[in-house]
Amino acid sequence: MKPVCLVIGAGAGIGGTVAKRFAKGGYHVVLSRRSDQEGLDRMVRDIEAEGGSAVGRLINAVEPGAIEGLVKETEEKSGPIAVVVFNLGAQIGTRSLAGTSLKQFELGWRMACLGLFRVAQAAMPAMVQNGKGCFLVTSSTAAMRGNEGQHSHAAAMGGRRMLCQSLNAEFGPKGIHVAHIIVDGPVDAPDTLGKMMGAERFEELRSTAGAHDACLVGMTSHSRQRRSDVSHKRALLRANSCKSCVAAQKMPATALSQSLHLGGLTQNLLAAASQTFSPLPEFGISQDGPLLRMSVTVEVALLSGRIVTVEADQEEQVNALKRRAQTALGVGKGRLVDSSGSVLDARSTIEVAKLQNGTSLTLQISRLQIQSTNGSFAAILGDGSVATWGRAISGGDSSAVQGQLKNVQQIQATIFSFAAVLGDGSVVTWGRGDLGGDSSSVQHQLKNVQQIRAAHKGFAAILADGSIVTWGDADRGGDSSSVQHQLKNVQQIQATRSAFAAILADGSVVTWGDATRGGDRSAVQQQLKNVQQIQATTSAFAAILGDGSIVTWGDASRGGDSSAVQQQLKNVQQVQATTSAFAAMLGDGSVVTWGDVDSGGDSTAVQHQLKNVQQIQATGYAFAAILGDGSVMTWGRADCGGDSSAVQDQLKNVLQIRATRRSCAAILADGCVVTWGDADRGGDSSAVQQQLKNVQQIQSTTSAFAAILGDGSIVTWGDADSGGDSNSVQHQLKNVQQIQATWSAFAAILGDASVVTWGRADCGGDSGTVQDQVAS
Repeated sequence: MKPVCLVIGAGAGIGGTVAKRFAKGGYHVVLSRRSDQEGLDRMVRDIEAEGGSAVGRLINAVEPGAIEGLVKETEEKSGPIAVVVFNLGAQIGTRSLAGTSLKQFELGWRMACLGLFRVAQAAMPAMVQNGKGCFLVTSSTAAMRGNEGQHSHAAAMGGRRMLCQSLNAEFGPKGIHVAHIIVDGPVDAPDTLGKMMGAERFEELRSTAGAHDACLVGMTSHSRQRRSDVSHKRALLRANSCKSCVAAQKMPATALSQSLHLGGLTQNLLAAASQTFSPLPEFGISQDGPLLRMSVTVEVALLSGRIVTVEADQEEQVNALKRRAQTALGVGKGRLVDSSGSVLDARSTIEVAKLQNGTSLTLQISRLQIQSTNGSFAAILGDGSVATWGRAISGGDSSAVQGQLKNVQQIQATIFSFAAVLGDGSVVTWGRGDLGGDSSSVQHQLKNVQQIRAAHKGFAAILADGSIVTWGDADRGGDSSSVQHQLKNVQQIQATRSAFAAILADGSVVTWGDATRGGDRSAVQQQLKNVQQIQATTSAFAAILGDGSIVTWGDASRGGDSSAVQQQLKNVQQVQATTSAFAAMLGDGSVVTWGDVDSGGDSTAVQHQLKNVQQIQATGYAFAAILGDGSVMTWGRADCGGDSSAVQDQLKNVLQIRATRRSCAAILADGCVVTWGDADRGGDSSAVQQQLKNVQQIQSTTSAFAAILGDGSIVTWGDADSGGDSNSVQHQLKNVQQIQATWSAFAAILGDASVVTWGRADCGGDSGTVQDQVAS
């Protein structure tokens, strides 16, 4: 096994180049840095291309537990750490005493001094146990002397030097070598001289140089020295000790006269650099010499009042800052909001977002929300972005609009498409274009959208002024042009599969879509006054008026004709529907039904028992009513939940009922569950009956059930291909908060805002492609 070298602060300059030298020397190198995953991956590839071995990991060393976790992970996965290279910077910029806040002063100490203490505390025990080890700690002249405006940096680096001495005094006799190495000059790297000169000029001059890293020999040699060789070594790696660095002597007296060359700057580059030491604030250069471009330190607060201080470089994305804040606060994804209430674009850089030191931001955490079509899921993440998975044609692929899905407030779905309402009131759609996934023809109208309703194949958006915009299948509600002039002051919308009905502020109703399935209310227009709410089957509407009466229209065979029971429909409190029948609950607790007889439209067989009804639930073809005494009465297709006689004696103290298309599941007061209906589609829970205890809620696909227990675990039953078998993910289903479903798959939201899915993979049961997006 190779000895392991852990490099903390593996940037493109000292850290990265030292790492390469150790890799050439036969070490397995573990590289860590705060940002730039692409650069880190490139560094690992370069080492491997030269025959070495390395791994890389992004960490924010200031965060609690980050360094300790890195050391533990390295020891567990790579082996005992032989060498630690601590190259973490601490430069917060030139600041006057009055211009340096307590938090800013402390930040330098946390990076330079506390960071070293933490890694020593984490790594020393194993080194002592092994009887050997080495700490190489890079530093700067600030460790020896302070400069104007460098209060934090000088104190931090001075503390680092003294900490090295105390570590050496304690652990030197135990075989651990500690070296404090002062790099007395600016570094030849894109993040240092490159920023001062500009990228093009830097690369142009650098390309004329040959490789030159002799200055590193002094540093790498420290790792091979024994305690008897060095009590505590201070190595000044001066560039003028190298032949190619003679030009550094020409620098003005006000500038630092040394430069460490890690990639090979020639005399031309040094001469050019020497001409830049005049005040150039845009490059972070002062009369006292070159400085790194400044990072910013901002305060991020939760609505609860908890506050953390987070640092980010100007060129980093806001998303990187947000992730650090989330980690420090121990919360999931959220939105960063400035003092004006504007949501920051996570993809913008810190510089573009105009964040400055001391800026106060709020991290707004929203619960993860999931919506579904027939075969795909769309999750609104805590930061307002969206992750989609499942059948691409049904909305499972949002890649074409991913860049637009920011600050999403709500999502609605047809069976094949999604529509997302953004924070600015605009709408983004995806999925099958002709069935609602393409809103381009009305995009200019989709402004100040308040809510969206969906039929099977079309959308209707209510705008702030009460008007309506529709799109999707024109014959099934996607075209409201024939009634557009009537659609004013719309309050709410209901839909059958192929038509919409809008309730206006004056209580009247406007309809459009398939005329035979509810899109034509002309026959009852005069009766549609003071409408309070509307319910729908697949092809008919039922409106409850202010006086408690009912008006129906649409396909007569599917609930559109209530004339046979019209005299009974008085004081109606609510209406429930199967695919083709309605059941109205009256104020006296009785029930009136109409529509397709085989779908629950005829309740005469149990009519005398339908008294003191509290609530009604429906499968696709049957009804189940919970009575005041907690018992249940059922009617409709017997094999679809309409016959509960086999379990009637168990249906006591029922609290709620959930349904698949062909079966029912009742939760009792004691937390047990009773099921009936199609046995293959959820009506038989005998295989898991012993597990169904302390059930809190139940969700269903078309043919399977999933129950959340009091301990946050899940029990499933029904058709295995439709989500009835969760064995493959059972070990992950802990602390479940909520479940959503497509027609054939489930998605469980856990307490940590992660998502676990199962069921048909092509219908949303496999979320593997978006797990990183959901979790990050």
